[in-house]
Amino acid sequence: LIQTVFIYSTYPISPEHMSLVDLPIDLCEENNILLQFRNPPAGIIALTGINNSQNQIYKVKTELIDNIHSFVEKFQLPLFLELDSSNQRALKLPDDNTPSIPNWVDTTIVLAGLNSIGKTITSQWVYRPKIIDELCDQQIGSLIIESTISTILNYQKDVPTGTPNNSKRICILNQADNRILFESSMRISRKIIPRYASV
Repeated sequence: LIQTVFIYSTYPISPEHMSLVDLPIDLCEENNILLQFRNPPAGIIALTGINNSQNQIYKVKTELIDNIHSFVEKFQLPLFLELDSSNQRALKLPDDNTPSIPNWVDTTIVLAGLNSIGKTITSQWVYRPKIIDELCDQQIGSLIIESTISTILNYQKDVPTGTPNNSKRICILNQADNRILFESSMRISRKIIPRYASV
């Protein structure tokens, strides 16, 4: 059964991922978006951010996100939100600039790239490494180890930008592509599972 799925991202979607989308809608045309919801086609509809002339990510108003949610809820259609980005780094810690998660979000997914294990705490592998350096009590340039990742994933920022209380938290340990990393994922899972509904 083919149905309509909406994906909302405040960031541009990569060409590789965009090739999987049936209908891309540029958020710069936000006045026309809701009009297209009256009779959406089957398939994946991506509502995406753009880069403006200052190379800053265009972010749509919260009101529009709520309107999109009202529509998909009325017709019982799934909506996936990508509200934050690590700029293709393996690890990132929430900070004061992390976008707010709407209160109606029922599931929040956190990802961490295990290919960072054995690499260094630098901007090549970590988004804003200084924040992680302070949290994990490790110097910038030191090696990322299992406890580095479990400390990051156990951290939950107690600010309005954090996960809503009614949102189920799921952690995905990505890129466990070999036996060593898979075994690392099992050890990390045991350390973080109290914080998540599933890992």
